[in-house]
Amino acid sequence: IVDPFKTNCLDELNDVLKEGNQKYAPTLNRKDKVEAARMIVIRCPIRDPDPVVVLENEVLYGVPFPVNPAIIDRDFLIPIGKAKIIKPGKHVTVVGHSRAVKTWLLGAAELAKKGIEVEVINLRSLHPLDTETIFNSVKKTHHLGWPQNGIGAEICARVMEDETFFHLDAPVWRVCGVDVPTPYAITLESAAIPEAVDVVAAVTKVLGKK
Repeated sequence: IVDPFKTNCLDELNDVLKEGNQKYAPTLNRKDKVEAARMIVIRCPIRDPDPVVVLENEVLYGVPFPVNPAIIDRDFLIPIGKAKIIKPGKHVTVVGHSRAVKTWLLGAAELAKKGIEVEVINLRSLHPLDTETIFNSVKKTHHLGWPQNGIGAEICARVMEDETFFHLDAPVWRVCGVDVPTPYAITLESAAIPEAVDVVAAVTKVLGKK
């Protein structure tokens, strides 16, 4: 099942995020398409014996990505349930998926100018959730942030329920979209959805820096 979401469309109800509902649907694996091999990501769902929902963000359809020649191999697979650290860091862990990953990378680039090294994790799969990668990163950086979307609450809860909680030096911080239907006008959409400047402000606050 391929399911586009977060699109610029006339029906504001079609713009409501769906991963929160689908995350908790029994037996369904959720896989998110973003990165150089986002079109190759469907190979695993096709070969998986269980039903899989692939969430697409139509806003990313026209965004160019660097392509690794290895993805041409038909046996090149992006495993379901395995997150990827796309930018190593040591000061704070940030977790995202889909369009939010790009937002985090832009924010991380700005924070790097201030000497703050952000570790960016792309979830890639929402269910099963790769808590091992998240926990290990938090134990290293001692700080955790989440950019947007409802699954952030689930990640926060799992960290609090795990021994990883005792490695935190500050509360988990979420940078979420505003609680309104996603606007159709691009100017209003920019005000409703987190941008890199919001990431910079949140990370700076979590780390206690001015």
